[in-house]
Amino acid sequence: MVKAELNVWSRLRARHGQVLPLVALGLPLIIGMAGLSITIGSLYLSETRLQNAVDAAALAGAQEMAAGDANAVASQSALITQNDPAAANPTVTAENTPFDTVVASATATIPGSFAALFGHKTFTLTARAVAQYGPGPAFDYAVFQGSTSTSSPLTFNGGDTVTGSIHSNGNIDLTGSVSISGAVNAAGTIKETGNDSTGPLEPNQSVVAMPKWDVPAPPTVESASTTSSITLNGNQTLQGNWIVTGSVTINGSNNVIDGTIETTNGASINVNGASNVITGSLIALGGGNIAIGGDNTVDGSVVASGGGSITYGGNDTIEGTTEIDNTTSSNATITLNGSIVAKGPVLAQGGSISLNGNDQADNGAGLVIAALANSQGVGGDITVNGGVSCTGVLYAPNGTIVFNGGDAVSGAVVADYVTANGSVSIAWNAQTLTNLPSAGVALIQ
Repeated sequence: MVKAELNVWSRLRARHGQVLPLVALGLPLIIGMAGLSITIGSLYLSETRLQNAVDAAALAGAQEMAAGDANAVASQSALITQNDPAAANPTVTAENTPFDTVVASATATIPGSFAALFGHKTFTLTARAVAQYGPGPAFDYAVFQGSTSTSSPLTFNGGDTVTGSIHSNGNIDLTGSVSISGAVNAAGTIKETGNDSTGPLEPNQSVVAMPKWDVPAPPTVESASTTSSITLNGNQTLQGNWIVTGSVTINGSNNVIDGTIETTNGASINVNGASNVITGSLIALGGGNIAIGGDNTVDGSVVASGGGSITYGGNDTIEGTTEIDNTTSSNATITLNGSIVAKGPVLAQGGSISLNGNDQADNGAGLVIAALANSQGVGGDITVNGGVSCTGVLYAPNGTIVFNGGDAVSGAVVADYVTANGSVSIAWNAQTLTNLPSAGVALIQ
């Protein structure tokens, strides 16, 4: 038995010298694999550094475009070489198809290190980034409901027509002969109980973020005279800008106010007559109300700040912005009562908006009717009650938009909740989105 064990050991000892040739043959392969791993790691780090530099330049360029400084976009290419000294051919350009974007790109030539042993002396890396500014992806839809609640679906109740696609972050309920030319897209379920004609039904889709807009600052009065009150009774002319500590009353007709009037301390402005012309703006601070009734024209803006309301009575034309600003009162509303032509944005920050009869909102460049609830949740709703025509966007990110009869929108409807109750026509119109304000930018590629 011992002899047999010795024989086995002797044979093993005789073969140990055969390992050296195997090691000699495998060593280059081992070194090559290690070198390849180092090269791949180096390329990955270089690619990441280049992509981060290009991303930063695209975002910076988009911020400049959002701020209105188109000339500063190209200069952001310096950020690429600043963040990655190996970068070459840096470019940053603004584009507007299909959305407002800034495109940044660059290349980098990286030494091949160990890969040079196999004929790869250098590697060329390319990076590209696209940052978007402007309305955002929610405006791919004619109608957009942002709430993720399943208890209040995006609802169409009767004879409504949508030219374009719709999206809800919750459910969608189609209950009465609805015609939708595009896709019906929901993060939740889609319920059809009427004789509907639609594009593809797409439930269980991704949630889309609600876009956020900045509200423009209200106008200010410069080089103004001060008085305790103003009253005009017909065929009178008031020159210059005025700050009024008391009330302003415009009676009769054919009065001309060739300037801007601002009231303070909660004083109100009442335009009671007809055919009056205000070439400047009307501004009520501290909770004062503004009421304009009957065939009047305001060439500037109409602004109530601090809790007041704005009411247009009939056949008025407003060239500038109508805005309720920074209110805490639930009674702070903007009401358009009868054949009003609003050529500027209608904005209620902390209030609500009511459009009540044959009103027209159209400035040809992306008018916004927006009800933005403040931090206390006051207001935030838009109610559309009869024969209203709007070219632009209806936007209530924290409230509800309700259509109650024969209304038409060319643009988009965007809200936390949306309900269409009677023969409403909504047509997606990308042209109206061109001049919408945007809060922030985002990388999309």
